[in-house]
Amino acid sequence: MSFFLRKYAGRIERIAWYTWCALVPLQLRWVLWSADWYFIEWRSVFFYASDALFCIAFGAWLLRMARARTPLWRPSDTILSIFLLWALLGVGWADSRVVALYAWLRLAQGAAIYWMTRSSVGGYVSTARTLGALAAGVSLQAIIAIGQYITQHDLGLRFLGETLLAPGMFGVASFFVGDMPILRAYGTFPHANVLAAWMLLALCIAAGVARYNRSWLFGGVIFLWTWAYAVSFSRTAWFAGAIVLLGALVVKYARHIPRAFLWGAGVGAVSIFLLFPNHFLTRARLDSGEEAVRLRALYMRESVGAASSHPLSFTTIAGVGIGQYTTWLAGAVPFLPRQYYQPAHSVPILIFSELGVIGFVIGIWWLVRVGSELFPLRGREFVFWSVCAVVATLGFFDHFFWTLQQGRVAFWLLLGAFSTMHPHWYDV
Repeated sequence: MSFFLRKYAGRIERIAWYTWCALVPLQLRWVLWSADWYFIEWRSVFFYASDALFCIAFGAWLLRMARARTPLWRPSDTILSIFLLWALLGVGWADSRVVALYAWLRLAQGAAIYWMTRSSVGGYVSTARTLGALAAGVSLQAIIAIGQYITQHDLGLRFLGETLLAPGMFGVASFFVGDMPILRAYGTFPHANVLAAWMLLALCIAAGVARYNRSWLFGGVIFLWTWAYAVSFSRTAWFAGAIVLLGALVVKYARHIPRAFLWGAGVGAVSIFLLFPNHFLTRARLDSGEEAVRLRALYMRESVGAASSHPLSFTTIAGVGIGQYTTWLAGAVPFLPRQYYQPAHSVPILIFSELGVIGFVIGIWWLVRVGSELFPLRGREFVFWSVCAVVATLGFFDHFFWTLQQGRVAFWLLLGAFSTMHPHWYDV
């Protein structure tokens, strides 16, 4: 058995890793437990199909690390361990300890993804194949999303985890053009905003990949990603994209972007707008009376208000427990419609509410320390800062980097890639 592991563990790790990267966007999952007799996303425990692949890759990675002599630990890892320990302590005072423990395990999985990516990508694991697997998964999502938008309903791909979608359907993201509801594309992601985040982050990274600068196939892929990014109709992602575009113009980075990328993104953006101008002009208008705007204001008011009115309370200092925000909100603001009890649409506020002042400070301390350990970016500074701008913008106005599987994976993968032990990981 030990001979088999020594001989094949590396191969198993690589295959499982590349396959996991390609399939992680899929929302193929099973509900293992729910805190209520009716389904609530935020009070349920899931097992994703991609989790099986991750467990295989992680197990093989642990075996390899146990035999390796290369030091893995960094000073920032001590702080991350303290952060994980503090979040675990919060399970003890959580209202639903099962949900809290599940949320903590997902946080620990994110840390494992970070450590695996940091130690392997660009070295033991091929960067080109990792990016290729991710690009394949993103491209599949783009094709599905475009199909959903054109047909204005789901494509029936239940075996890929696609949910039931229809414009105006309860719980489905849509908007109105006149009296007609318009479906926002999801792909197989849990929400249109998560689709938008993946597409925008993929576009930012692709803009810095120079190897395929003369490939028109590459331009066609960028065209698909641009369409999918657009038909998600995520205004926050559009705003983040505008920040990146403005930054590229200010620092004159456009001349370094592959020509095929510029053609693909430009033609994609112009064509989708000319075909459906009313959809984009309507969605671009922001109304303070919209449900999404009112809910964000509610979450902000309740979270900040509770902390400011009771600054020395246990809840303010230690938090309500990881994964417990919606339960706390239901107690603080009772009698709202069930669908209103969602996580705060801001990662900083959510972490502050769930882990308290102590957890929030430890998290900031850790991020600052990680930033001080980054390798020189060697000409990829704009790609790094564009990704940072996107993550910061989306993280401030949405919660999926903390609460949803595909959002968590995206955050930890990117953080691990940019803090990798192999500073030439991006030379593909």
